[in-house]
Order: sequence, then C-alpha cells, then structure tokens
Amino acid sequence: MPKLPTVQGEQIRVSEKVFRFKQLFCYNNGVDPSGRTLCSFIRRDFYFMDSDRTKAKSPNLRLPYRKPVLTIDEQADRLLQRGLQGDRRKLLDILRYVNYYRFTGFLFPFKQNDGETFRAGTTVDGVWALYTFDRRLRGLLFECIGRLEIAFRTQFAYEHARVTNDPFCHLDPQNFDLGPGEPGQRARRDFHQDYADMVKRICGAENKATGRLFFDHFKRTYSDEHLPIWMVFELVEFGVLPHYFEMLPKTLRIQIANGYGVTDRTFRTWLMAINNLRNRCAHHERLVYSLLQTQNLCKYCSAKQNPRLLHLEEALEGITTPNGTSLYVIIAIMVHLLSIIRPESRWLERFRQFMLNEENRIGRQALTTFCDERWLTCALWQSAI
Repeated sequence: MPKLPTVQGEQIRVSEKVFRFKQLFCYNNGVDPSGRTLCSFIRRDFYFMDSDRTKAKSPNLRLPYRKPVLTIDEQADRLLQRGLQGDRRKLLDILRYVNYYRFTGFLFPFKQNDGETFRAGTTVDGVWALYTFDRRLRGLLFECIGRLEIAFRTQFAYEHARVTNDPFCHLDPQNFDLGPGEPGQRARRDFHQDYADMVKRICGAENKATGRLFFDHFKRTYSDEHLPIWMVFELVEFGVLPHYFEMLPKTLRIQIANGYGVTDRTFRTWLMAINNLRNRCAHHERLVYSLLQTQNLCKYCSAKQNPRLLHLEEALEGITTPNGTSLYVIIAIMVHLLSIIRPESRWLERFRQFMLNEENRIGRQALTTFCDERWLTCALWQSAI
C-alpha cells in the first residue's frame, strides 16, 4: 500500500482494490501555485484535498471533520463571496431562522462546474422565492395526503372487520396472509409481530389518560384488554398501512387494489411512496431538487383496464425533466387516488391554480423543479379538473 503525503498532519492510506488507474491529487502546502499537485498513480478513484476543507471525492476515503463553526455574518459573507447576489441584511435575517445547510440546499442547481461558486444572476430573492414555493407545496401536498390517509385507514379497518366478522380481527394471526412476501422484503410474520406489539403499547395502562374521548370511554365501559380495529386505526401512523395491507388476505388485497385500477403489488408500492412523501412533508424536508423512491410504482399497473390510469401512464411518459421527475410521479398518483376517493374535492383545482400562481410569481422554475412544463396539458389533470 503506497504512502501518500500528509494532509493536516494525518497520513492518508488508500486501499488498492479497484481495477483501473486514476490520478490522485493532493494539496501540497502551497508549493504549487495551483494548490494541487500530482502525487502518484494508484488503483483508486481520484480525490481532491483542499487545505481549508479536507474534502474527499471518494466514499472510501474518510477524513476527520475539520470545518470551523461560522457565525451568521460569516455564513452570509461566504455565500456572497461565492457569487450570491442581493441584500445582505435580508440574507442575514434568513440565516438567523433557516439553517445554513437547509437554505443552501436550494442553491445546488445554481452552482457552477467547480461546485462552489454560483452562476451569474443567482439572487437572494430568487432563492428565497424558491424556498417559499417549496414550503407552500409541502403544505398543499400534506393536506391531500391527510385525506388519503384517513380514507385508507377507514377502508382497511372496515373491509378486514367485514370479511372476518370480527371487531378484533387485527389481533388474530389466522386472519392474515403471513406467507414469505416479496423477495427482499421482511417476512409478513415479522410485520404482524411488530403490529401486535404496537397495539399492546396503544392499549397499555400508560395510555389511559391520553385525552382521546373514544379511548377513555372504551376503557371505562368495557372489560376488553384491546381496542377493536376501527379504534386502533384512529391511532396508527401512516407507516403502518403499507405493511398492514401486505398482511391482508390475498383476495382482500386484490379487491382493495382493484378499486383503484391497479394490482395489489402496485398499490403497496404506492402506499410506501406516499408514506415517504408524507414524512418529508411532516418534517419540513426540501422537496424540489430532491429524489424520491419511485421504482416499480407503475410496473404492475393494469392501466389498460382503467381510463384513469391510462391518463396516468400518458402523464408519466410525457415527463422527461431529470430534476425531480420522481416527485411528479407521486403527485400524479395522489391525484388519481383522490379523484376516486373524493371526486368532488376541490383540492385538485386548488393545486392546479397554485402552480399557475407560482409560475406567475417566480417563473416556469416553479413547474420545472419537479416536472415537465407541459404537465398542465396531461390528460390526467384535464380529466381531474
């Protein structure tokens, strides 16, 4: 294993386990005017080390974190020095209440090829407008997800109790399909054990004073240790629903999924994707310029049997913008689901108007952050309005 020059007093050792030679550059303590010097050829991807940041471009080279603590003023100065334009006082006000790394997440698409400086014309006002767009988008999507969540809770609890004719059907493993499940996934029996443990926590003595009227009434009135399914499903999180759906008897899974025009496998992937988006919205994570897991969302769709899904497929095929296609895919699925669950809902129209208003406020960037600018003409949206 070759010995390499030291960086900030620490010797860097690199494993020889890659099958091609590439150059390794290392900071040379200012001897080379360029700040970087060719050191050697080794069997490894190349890295750049900077004296002030100790940065590595390979995940296999891990170095101690050396970045100093910056004051709000220093954070603002750094952004302005790198090319961000605008009122310094407004930037300071933003950084006092919005974390530096949260704010700079919206600057990624404006960076130049060096990865540090920003393109000409990148302004504080422009980035803040994108930030507020993202915040409003999260709020609107979270409203839709809330309606879907309540509908799914209601449907799963009702249908499972109906087919078993048992208010406590969720407690008996005999009422579930606890087979091996999909390849690469946890066994359904493990999910059921997790669910049973969760129900015990919900119904435990420490929860008697939760303040929920139905819970307190049940404990005062009935001698049963556990709650019936329709009460438990008022207390479970969205993250429980994909796994509960996976454990339902096969015939019931198919019945529920067919109501939305898809196979049971597709519907489960939809639940997982919406739950992921729900968590991001609930924890105020950035949506624009972020990637969401959309693998297999439409792989098993029986779209040709349902005109609504034909619209969905056409929409997905027409969206080619790489910035945030995955977010649009999930939004389109939510539109499809809500149009079935609540066809009279005005949310679809409000969302469409929101996007038009944002386009007028900050330009087409509001649209192209997560979808092709032609989205308004997609048949899915035209049929939903």
